[in-house]
Amino acid sequence: MRLLSIALMVGLAACDCGGGSDDPTSDAGPLDGGQRDSGASDDDAGSSDLGAEEDLGSPDDLGADPEDAGAECTFLDDPMIASCSGGYTYIRRWFATEGDCPDYWTIGGGGRFETEELALASRDCTPECTRRAGTSVSLIRCGVRTGYIVYDDPDCDEAVETPDGIFPTVDDWNAAHPCE
Repeated sequence: MRLLSIALMVGLAACDCGGGSDDPTSDAGPLDGGQRDSGASDDDAGSSDLGAEEDLGSPDDLGADPEDAGAECTFLDDPMIASCSGGYTYIRRWFATEGDCPDYWTIGGGGRFETEELALASRDCTPECTRRAGTSVSLIRCGVRTGYIVYDDPDCDEAVETPDGIFPTVDDWNAAHPCE
């Protein structure tokens, strides 16, 4: 029993659990490891039509489609951002990494479509402007480690995906969510 107590004390002394460390070299912020909502809030002035539930997709997005008559497939998604009548919307191409199942598309957490064109038309989106992830940036903002991904398409302006929603530029993100 005494050996167990000593082992626990040594283990706790060696633990750098990141909880409120005063270590200036630590990049752990108060929100690190916590749950964050990547959907835009209602006060984003129309910068995005994404809610947290839309980013999750549907259960059919995660595996075999019952309509494939027993075909077992594993799917991977290719997320993009489209410009639609209500703002920005995620559109995803799902392709089989295992099994022989056809690709399909989802948009904004909604239904399943056979083609990108049908998915975009369902939300009144601009078909010429489907942005793909390009640059990923990590930074310390407002004292917290965060980041953003720039989605771009040669035929349209870029879109910046942040933990606070999707914005046309980083400056727009900073203006909508200033540090306190």
